[in-house]
Amino acid sequence: MKNFVGIVGMGLRHVFENKIERVILFVFIGFTLVLSIEYLNFQKLNHLNNAIKKAEKKVDYRYFNLTRSIEDVHNVEIDTKQGRVIRHIQTAK
Repeated sequence: MKNFVGIVGMGLRHVFENKIERVILFVFIGFTLVLSIEYLNFQKLNHLNNAIKKAEKKVDYRYFNLTRSIEDVHNVEIDTKQGRVIRHIQTAK
């Protein structure tokens, strides 16, 4: 086993004797690391996006009915300048 490791080590040493080949190897390793990190970031972003979609499905939009105001629903008038609520009394016809 030691002999095999020695042969492989010698072979790699001869392959990477040139400085340019070493630089190419380091650039390749760096590029692989950057791609791996970007892939992990993409997965995290995708997970966050799915969580947001699930939260949107849980919101009950009937509580956000904007076609009628509080004044219409409760038959009142809200005076924000004076800070009071005026109730409109409807008489039966």
